[in-house]
Amino acid sequence: ISAGLFPVDSEGGERSRCIPVESVKTRWLADYCREAIASTDVQIVVWCRFTDEISEICKSLTASGLEQEQDFAFIDGSVKTADRRRYQVRFNNREDRLRILVCQIQAVALGFDLPGCDIAIYHSLTFSFLERSQSMERGHRMGRKRPYTILDIICVDTVDVKIQSAIKRKQGLSDMLLIESLG
Repeated sequence: ISAGLFPVDSEGGERSRCIPVESVKTRWLADYCREAIASTDVQIVVWCRFTDEISEICKSLTASGLEQEQDFAFIDGSVKTADRRRYQVRFNNREDRLRILVCQIQAVALGFDLPGCDIAIYHSLTFSFLERSQSMERGHRMGRKRPYTILDIICVDTVDVKIQSAIKRKQGLSDMLLIESLG
């Protein structure tokens, strides 16, 4: 729900669809991206978990005056490999107009370099430490010259807080194991 979706189950009990609901996170994200694109030259990657969430973010970016395929694009599991690479090349080319990529964590977190990214924004969080750490690393690449900022959009008193806490614990454990292995 904090991602702007209300899951609805069918009579058989399986998830059948999600109904979009007003999301302060999505509204903030669209306003932030519109302002950043208008007043700076930053490149932004928005990380999400759900395809329905990506759809709502794209609608919100369009409603805020940004143009899909020109100012922003999305990559989820349905996007063909050739199109993913095309978006990657365009995004990493600062001369191109494409400034925002909305990415599904599961589809892009591994093996997809985004050194052009200046700001990584997590619209929704994942309990998977591997997905989180890999997605964060997409912007940490050789030749990077600009600062790299990572933002989490967290709603108070939601599952966001619990997921962020779990990821921090997992990061602490990872750091401790790394330190111990190095002696």
